[in-house]
Amino acid sequence: MQIHTFTIGKKYTRRDIRGVIGLDPDGRGGKIDTGYFNHGGAHIILSNIGIPGRTGHDYQNRFDGDFLIWSGRTGSSLSNPSVQKIINPDSEVHLFYRESDHDPFTYAGLAKVEKTEDVVPVRITWRFDRSDILPIESSPQEITDPNYYEGGVRTVTVNRYERDPSARDACVKHYGPKCKCCEIDFKIAYGEVGDGYIHVHHLTPISEIGRSYKIDPIKDLIPVCPNCHAIIHRRKPPYSIDEMKQKMSPTRR
Repeated sequence: MQIHTFTIGKKYTRRDIRGVIGLDPDGRGGKIDTGYFNHGGAHIILSNIGIPGRTGHDYQNRFDGDFLIWSGRTGSSLSNPSVQKIINPDSEVHLFYRESDHDPFTYAGLAKVEKTEDVVPVRITWRFDRSDILPIESSPQEITDPNYYEGGVRTVTVNRYERDPSARDACVKHYGPKCKCCEIDFKIAYGEVGDGYIHVHHLTPISEIGRSYKIDPIKDLIPVCPNCHAIIHRRKPPYSIDEMKQKMSPTRR
């Protein structure tokens, strides 16, 4: 099985995807214009989130925490050969999503089946295998242990708070991938390798809310660089964006 190389969190047009999997980037039509297809042993799923597909049907594809709840083509069922292939545990499944019909697709990662529902169209809950790829955002140290130990084994239990990647994307789309504290743009600083890289800070830490709630990506989230993000969380409650700007040296403002 050949593993194709995509970057989690990066946006791809159909042309980009063609190039990565070895098709003619300037080709037209074919299986890539459908919602999911197989090429060279790998499965590609192109999912709309919250908007109808090309057929006009909207099956309410949506993220539920770290999982994506997704419906297959109109009339598909769990017994369909193409569905059986993509839910095979050994299959290589690359899942992309978008929230506007005119946007490129965001790569969510290598997908594995969490749950199937034998309805029409078939409904599958996907989880994402990111063990060998660093996500575009690393979580800040909202929960830290200041103690260090050597030569021993120690178990630490913490709470895990889920983050919705679609909310993150909406935030970055609105504000742009530039730190709102120091204004670094990683693409300008590092070239293409830094394109789109930025952390997203919760203005009210999820750990303080303690329950599931509906995020407003514009009011509740803000893009910050990893350095500023780490300093923001050096105090509880975290520093505000304005406080961070005041603390920075004049050469960094």
